[in-house]
Amino acid sequence: MKRRTSDRPLVKITKKTETLLYLLREELKCRKLFAMLEPAGFNDNNFQPHLDELILRNLGISPCSDDAFVRYSTILDKHAKRLTDNTRTIAKRTLKAYIELMNERESLIASKH
Repeated sequence: MKRRTSDRPLVKITKKTETLLYLLREELKCRKLFAMLEPAGFNDNNFQPHLDELILRNLGISPCSDDAFVRYSTILDKHAKRLTDNTRTIAKRTLKAYIELMNERESLIASKH
């Protein structure tokens, strides 16, 4: 029996969530890439895009809070370390990072002062 595939997604997500997932995916890939380049002497530099502020604002979190930024960065670093060059793994890690950030969102918002 032939399996039917559809161009329609399994679940509908808002454009805002879709944009946020895209930004998270790209930030995770950049963090992985720059972590791999660090032993060769390419440390944090002007070539890294730093989408953090944009991501935090889309989550409704103040990027000015040091505590929120450190907690957000810890979550992204954890998931970036586990990335492989497999498209499925990248999608899975992006979704896991998103879920973890959404679960932490209220406490991250509260830490803005």
